[in-house]
Amino acid sequence: MPFPGIPPLPPSVAVPPLILLASEAISSLLWRASLVPPAWGVFDQNGDQVLFPDSVLEFTKRQQYDLARYPVQDGSFASYNKVIEPFEITLRLSKGGTLSDRVNFLASIDALVASIALYTVVTAEATYPSVNFDRSEVTRRGAKGAYFLTEVDVYCQQIIQTQAQYTTTGVQLPNAQSPAAKPTSNVGNVQPQLPSSQVAQDGQTALAATSPAFY
Repeated sequence: MPFPGIPPLPPSVAVPPLILLASEAISSLLWRASLVPPAWGVFDQNGDQVLFPDSVLEFTKRQQYDLARYPVQDGSFASYNKVIEPFEITLRLSKGGTLSDRVNFLASIDALVASIALYTVVTAEATYPSVNFDRSEVTRRGAKGAYFLTEVDVYCQQIIQTQAQYTTTGVQLPNAQSPAAKPTSNVGNVQPQLPSSQVAQDGQTALAATSPAFY
């Protein structure tokens, strides 16, 4: 039945079958893409995945802020200074497959923990960039633990990067190793003075008491 206001196609005009098949294939791909959940994983700075577990069993993120509670100027007390701490993430992973698969998986975790590079942890709801892994734990329990890695925990924390700031003294030395070196300041000449007689006598007495006797 034609839609109102739109004239029907003449009988001689037909949609080619290839176009119909292509349209159905595109619709199928879009439908599947809408159902694929976001990828969980650990990625390097190039966007490449570095860990390939069978599943992520647990995810824990810890975020803490420190409140200053200490005496301040003039003996008053304040607890309103709040400082953010780097967040910490724990991932519990599992890995099965062949013996070679499990060996490579553990080797990749050891390399990850030993690395000083920064990584990104991706979850379904949030992405956590600029983290470094500093610890791992492997727990094997029961009969399944002999042939499968059921509890592999990896720990990481956020690396907060800051830019170093330098200041100069305004005085430049021509032969200084560092251009920001500060020259010595002359605070005046110090004139030596003789000690008083009582001080000299006390010094001689102390010296004689500590010196060995010679005969």
